[in-house]
Amino acid sequence: MLLILLFAEWTSNSFGTELKVNAGNVDLKAAPDESSEIVTKVSEDDILVAGKGTDGEWIEVIPPDRVNFWVHGELVKEGVVTAPKLPVRTGPGTSYRSAGELKKDEKVSIRGEYREWLKIAPPQACRLWINRRFVDSREKAVSAGDGDKDKRVVDVKPVIPQKKPATTAKPATTAKPAIQNKPVPKQPEVQVASGNTKDTGKKNLLLSSAPAVSSGRLVDPPPEAAITNKLVSSKEQGRAVQYEGVLRRSSSLVLRQPSKYRLIIGSNNGVPVTSCYVMKEEKQLAMFRDKSVKVQGREYWVQGVRWPVVIPARILSKD
Repeated sequence: MLLILLFAEWTSNSFGTELKVNAGNVDLKAAPDESSEIVTKVSEDDILVAGKGTDGEWIEVIPPDRVNFWVHGELVKEGVVTAPKLPVRTGPGTSYRSAGELKKDEKVSIRGEYREWLKIAPPQACRLWINRRFVDSREKAVSAGDGDKDKRVVDVKPVIPQKKPATTAKPATTAKPAIQNKPVPKQPEVQVASGNTKDTGKKNLLLSSAPAVSSGRLVDPPPEAAITNKLVSSKEQGRAVQYEGVLRRSSSLVLRQPSKYRLIIGSNNGVPVTSCYVMKEEKQLAMFRDKSVKVQGREYWVQGVRWPVVIPARILSKD
């Protein structure tokens, strides 16, 4: 308890203090909570700079320059904030936590975009959190002159991970998100079922060839590239499913839609009830628009999306 009190007293005046990471693969989180989303990771001997805040065992730190943050693009014009207040989020959507807030006329450094969201460099207002057991203080005491007490001097600069000797030559890689998925292989060409398909006048579209079989189990196809890095880790991904309903084009007013098409299974007081999104090339889905269909494929759950996304292997028209 005494150590905790002493540490709390030190951190209350520790803004700008250098912190040395004392372990490998340590999480920097969006909030001072073990269950909070992981924004990035740091390595042993990396140097962080402390912010002003503490929360129990957590210390606020200035984000490393390599970290990306996100703001809504409609509230930024030519790199300048146009809204009175603009939340800076850890991901491209309102379901991601806010790590800070910008004010009108503040400038942002744009690094990219995803749909209506802009990827930006860390603003000065943003902070992340690290558990205090993974850092040590690196105070630098220097003499300020005769009769003066030593003062704490900190060189505040972007964190650059120290290089370690490489055992084998590998190409340089960029920082990866905490949750990674395998790259998406090229999808097979679309083929229309024939031969074994009965001539009933119904459309039966094979969107991919039959799944590969390994040791008696189907090998799950990966999701589309647009959602590969945004899957929910707590959900089962790639489960074989079959959905039925009317394939409708999604409303353009709804934000953060993973696909332009979804299956409708009825209505509630005149409001369409969605069962899932259907993700494939638009020209493949357009021929089934507003038709009653059966969709067979793989189901994926995407962060911030209420309904699952189905990547179909087959669509059968029931009309």
